[in-house]
Amino acid sequence: MSLVEEGSWFKSDVSARTKGWFQQFVAVQAFAQATGNIPRHRGRDQRRAGEGELADWLRYQRRRRVRGNATVAEVALLESLPGFGWNPKDASWEATLLRVDDFLDRSGGHPPRVRCSDAAERRLAAWVDGQRRNLREQRLSVDRRDALWRTLGPL
Repeated sequence: MSLVEEGSWFKSDVSARTKGWFQQFVAVQAFAQATGNIPRHRGRDQRRAGEGELADWLRYQRRRRVRGNATVAEVALLESLPGFGWNPKDASWEATLLRVDDFLDRSGGHPPRVRCSDAAERRLAAWVDGQRRNLREQRLSVDRRDALWRTLGPL
């Protein structure tokens, strides 16, 4: 059952902008329920029908919130979406760090290698190398630096 039943919020005193916002929200909600993920930008070969437009709408909603233009109700509805985050890049970074941590557990603490036959391990190794480079160039926040140190030890 959806949080906002389509049509239940259509009243004569609701503005066209509000109606349009809710129509888009319902579309995002339906996409999330059907796929198990919120819409996001992907490579062309991985894109689902209409996903790019819905991902653009979510990006716009994030900007509206930063600028203070989103209503409390809009913020609450967006936050009710499973998997939704206000900063998806942070969520992606944290998810990759968790994959590195899992890898370290499975490998007995050995870091992922760039020169190996497993493509997933190579991707993790490249990500770790990139984070080390970001650390050297002082392009990591203190929180990210600390999270890396907790997972990998001092770099």
